[in-house]
Amino acid sequence: MFTVLFNYSGFVKGHLYKDVGALPNELTKKYRLTTHFVFLDSIYNKDVNESYDNLHLVRLKNPRKKDLMIRSALFRYFKTLNTPAFKFLVKSREISHLMMFHISIDKIALFGVYKLKNPKGRIYLKLDINQEQIDRYLNLLRKNNIYSFFLKSMFRIISKQVSLISCETEKCFRIIRESELGKLFGDKLHNITNGISEKEMFQLSIPVKRFREKENIILFSGYLGSAVKNVSMLLDALVTVNLRDWKVILIGSTVKKDFDFLEKLSNFSKHFKDYSTKFFVKGYIEDRKDLMSYYNRSKCFILTSNYESFGLVLAEAAYFGNYIISTKVGAAEEITRDGEHGSLLDVGDTFQLAREMQKVIDGAIDLEPISKKVHEYIKNKYTWESIAKNEAFRTFFKSTDF
Repeated sequence: MFTVLFNYSGFVKGHLYKDVGALPNELTKKYRLTTHFVFLDSIYNKDVNESYDNLHLVRLKNPRKKDLMIRSALFRYFKTLNTPAFKFLVKSREISHLMMFHISIDKIALFGVYKLKNPKGRIYLKLDINQEQIDRYLNLLRKNNIYSFFLKSMFRIISKQVSLISCETEKCFRIIRESELGKLFGDKLHNITNGISEKEMFQLSIPVKRFREKENIILFSGYLGSAVKNVSMLLDALVTVNLRDWKVILIGSTVKKDFDFLEKLSNFSKHFKDYSTKFFVKGYIEDRKDLMSYYNRSKCFILTSNYESFGLVLAEAAYFGNYIISTKVGAAEEITRDGEHGSLLDVGDTFQLAREMQKVIDGAIDLEPISKKVHEYIKNKYTWESIAKNEAFRTFFKSTDF
């Protein structure tokens, strides 16, 4: 049995459409697996059913406990021994393959008990890591202190426990492979990208529009209340842009996480002359068909994030033939083929963003041929159907005589 353990209380239904759920779903189909997707119960996932396509969904009771606000790694390790995930693995003897996300101290305990109960079992660790996180780890590893020793020991133990480790972008793969981490991970480390599901698009009955059927829309999709998404960069740039006959549409939750979007929006409305006629905030859109229809209608997609491990919205937008304008984060350079399918910006460079948007609006860039090329590029390289065929997965799921 293949088990995906999502050991974070923030799991919501939307995760099933992203790499967290979409990749295991496609692997299940490709390798004819019986798959349990295990997640922690919370008030945010009460709408999640018992199954999703090829996945059996398993909800773990997650009683709320007082956070002691102790942040030491040793405390986190021992705290793991009393978590729903650890207790689940203690009782599980029929898991031939286990998949988890992110590298952290709790994985030593979780992987350890799994291997104790399932000695022949295999573990797949999907790093979901960005360049800033890698740099932070490497800086710590290069210091000659007890924390550096501890961190190196953690990576060494985890690398021995797992059979497959993957990161999502070519750049991060290259950095890790050529660093101290690469020596620890060895040939278990692979570059396995993220993607989109063509099957889902077929099920939603969303044929990709031809370029001339599209509208003059610049689209932004992301958590508007998150500082990481840096929507301020877009709003500040728009103040200096002449939209002519174009519209700007923003999609995403406006609930404040660590950025007050509504306050920023209020100030922006006072300085942007086209605010009431050409600028629209749609908020969070749960319905997948409705969301994808916006990608399908638009001609240009904007990503202004400060960092991303991948940036799945880029693949979704590009699949529908959007010209991409993005900061150099996540897979932006790969999706745009280093600017062939879009424009790449320095993080936080408002002037650059305004200039590239104005080029699109003024017709200085011939969008039609790019629209067709970027769609074909994504279709050939960034679909879950093609990603699941990666040789690393073929090896991982081969018979274990379990």
